[in-house]
Amino acid sequence: MYRKDEIIEIIRNGENSFVEFKLEDAHNIRLAREIASFANVSGGLLIIGVDDDKNIVGISENKLEERIMNICYNIIEPPLIPLYYELTVNDKTIAVVEIEKGINKPYCVKNEGRKEYYIRFGSTNREATREQLLRLFQTSGMLHYEINPVPAASFGDLDYDKLKDYFYNYRKINISDLEQFELLNLLKNTDIMVEYGEQSAATLAGLLLFGKNPKKFYQGCGIKAIKINGNKFTDPVIDHKFFERNIFENIEDTMIFFKNNTRHGFEVTDLQRTDIVEYPARAIRELIVNAVAHRDYTISGSQISMIIYEDRIEIKSPGKIPNTLTIDKMKQGLSYHRNPVILQFLYDARYVERLGRGIPMVIEEVRKNNQPEPIFKEDGDEFIVTIYKKAVV
Repeated sequence: MYRKDEIIEIIRNGENSFVEFKLEDAHNIRLAREIASFANVSGGLLIIGVDDDKNIVGISENKLEERIMNICYNIIEPPLIPLYYELTVNDKTIAVVEIEKGINKPYCVKNEGRKEYYIRFGSTNREATREQLLRLFQTSGMLHYEINPVPAASFGDLDYDKLKDYFYNYRKINISDLEQFELLNLLKNTDIMVEYGEQSAATLAGLLLFGKNPKKFYQGCGIKAIKINGNKFTDPVIDHKFFERNIFENIEDTMIFFKNNTRHGFEVTDLQRTDIVEYPARAIRELIVNAVAHRDYTISGSQISMIIYEDRIEIKSPGKIPNTLTIDKMKQGLSYHRNPVILQFLYDARYVERLGRGIPMVIEEVRKNNQPEPIFKEDGDEFIVTIYKKAVV
């Protein structure tokens, strides 16, 4: 709940991505759209009794709270329970409706037999595009985009040798002994391929894991690695690479880039050598693997990136934190599997464990290297981890 002086300051600053003003005569559907759009993104404040020019008009309706709660229960699906309270400002009563970031996204507005999905965009709300709606459903866990078929990708677009190595080494299956139909059934049962009409097509996960040329079908398949001579993104670039092979190779290529562009040293005390590194490689590897395993693949126009500045390293992954997860929960070891198929293959190949200890391990490794705790944050449609460098002489 905000204090009166805080609300006055919010009104003075005007509408933005977290604040919307409405008069009490606004139609119920319009109020529902505002509330649902906030819940579908990062939450916000709906202040009733203030006009678009920031003038405090006030409210007179005695049952406004009941009306708001009915809107949230009967018009919005799934129902929401916002925080409602009233304040007196300049001798006029205004209503404040606090909407938390929803944990059951996506929220729709039921309007004349149609379900409308809105998101907050700047100081307005907009009906979600197809891509944004896919993202909302994936965030809810109701959809796993990775198992969608890629219609133009067939068995011939998968690397047979890499499939053979994987199934022999980790599943103890020699696919060379299988008939064609048996192999196709195996690939479908492991979600590498899927039925598509009367044909079979590779899934997005299948292409990312075992594709000969994943970028041919999916532009966001790779990892962008950059070394910058300075602490700003606009400073000169010393080295940069785009890794656009399969997931396993991209991880290894990124780690080679990391090792080639960070300093390593050692010190000798009591005849014992101790390695000194700017960043613990185990922590960086875990963050790269996490980015690959948990990124939002509905955002096809963006790539995972690792940027090495003079004073820090940033690892960016497309996609917001899923519904029920928070940064604090992540630090405690709670996890959510946005891409369970990709995660399973990474687990089989010993890239990850499934105990939720990845982020706590990263924090511990950085702490043991005498560095500040990593910074985890959401920025728009990206999740960013920042680790500040340890000086190496």
